[in-house]
Amino acid sequence: MRRAIAGLAFAVVAFCRNNPDSAEALRQVRENVHTYLDQLPRITCAERTRQTIRIPGAKSTETREDSCDTRQYKLYSAPTLSLLGGRSYEPNKKPILPDWRERLKDASLGATTGFLAALIDLQADAGLRWVRTGRANGREVSLYAFQEATSEGFLLAEATGSVRVPFKGLLSVDAATGALAWAEIQCIGIPRESEYIGAEVTVDFGSFDVAGRELNLPAHSRVRFRMKRGDTTNEAEYSAYRMAEFGANSDIKFGDAVEDKQ
Repeated sequence: MRRAIAGLAFAVVAFCRNNPDSAEALRQVRENVHTYLDQLPRITCAERTRQTIRIPGAKSTETREDSCDTRQYKLYSAPTLSLLGGRSYEPNKKPILPDWRERLKDASLGATTGFLAALIDLQADAGLRWVRTGRANGREVSLYAFQEATSEGFLLAEATGSVRVPFKGLLSVDAATGALAWAEIQCIGIPRESEYIGAEVTVDFGSFDVAGRELNLPAHSRVRFRMKRGDTTNEAEYSAYRMAEFGANSDIKFGDAVEDKQ
């Protein structure tokens, strides 16, 4: 009887591996995403971020090192073109909100990978579906596609307001274990009047030792915003993962970070 049960268990595992489009395989992928999002608030790491702003005739790059749960600075996006371009950034002469800096996304790991929550939100119904199986970095991977609607879409912050837009994406997982390999999204349906013409996020995952446990966590991310008047790129490398130590709030406003650049 035990042999029969063991054989059945093996058959189920083998079936999931050979049928990545099965309900069980999709459940396992969602469970691995849920595990990552659940453990994220309890861990921290070292984050090295390289942020670049480009406008016609000028380019500025800044490298920062901090913890990956930092809120000390924000992602460079459309409004931050004014840091480099000054008067060249005039969003259609619309009134600029005074708190635009505060409404920008944190340049943190949580903010960068937050789009993954759509895959486990049943109400969001991102339509996770298997696309194909292939090989990447010497291992077999399964590729899944998904798409999120406007109501739970990606937030684009502008100097005159903010808007959520839908996005579509791909998720690559290890075909044998379901471990996350990489994920990417591309914003779609951006309003024509927006300063943005495109936005993409890519996250590469790896295996890290955290307090004696091997965890599947981000190793690298890239957030790119393409605008009518320029381009910004935010790239980050993550390392030295460890359990977070909760202490006093030491947030620094974005305005302070701007002053430090000068």
